[in-house]
Amino acid sequence: MAKEIEEWLRTRTQELQQAKPDLVKAADKPKKKSRKLVWIICAAIIVVLGVIITLFVLHTMDNNRPIPSKIQKGTNFTLYYPNVLPGGYVYQHKSTRLQNAIVFFDLGDPTHIVHVSEQVLPPNPPDLNHIEGFTKFETLAGNAAIGTNNDSPTAIVLSDTTLMSSLTSLVV
Repeated sequence: MAKEIEEWLRTRTQELQQAKPDLVKAADKPKKKSRKLVWIICAAIIVVLGVIITLFVLHTMDNNRPIPSKIQKGTNFTLYYPNVLPGGYVYQHKSTRLQNAIVFFDLGDPTHIVHVSEQVLPPNPPDLNHIEGFTKFETLAGNAAIGTNNDSPTAIVLSDTTLMSSLTSLVV
């Protein structure tokens, strides 16, 4: 009986050794499939993260624009905004509105508010040379004039497409 068991064990061992390559191959196949699945999942996660990051960046860029894109899209002229505001002045986000094809917004510091309006350049724009008490000069945007209107500092800029004006008042 011991010889029979010994023979049986030897036979089984030989069968297992011969079958081992098949077992190894069978074990490799799920690994290949699982590796492929892991790569697919990783790629999907990267794509989803890329979309989320892109949407976040676009949303942040839109929120960081001084004049909201909704208002920008509602105009058919170039909107201007200073690259750098004078010291202490900040953009008043809630002041921006589009009314009768004119964009309005305010810039302010603790003591003054600058009311800005921008609209399409009219067919007959104001002649800056004939505004009494104003000084005319050139800017990168176009011709400009500064002066006072009812004791309030006022500026007018004429670009190729846009009439911009601003009036400064005291904060009350």
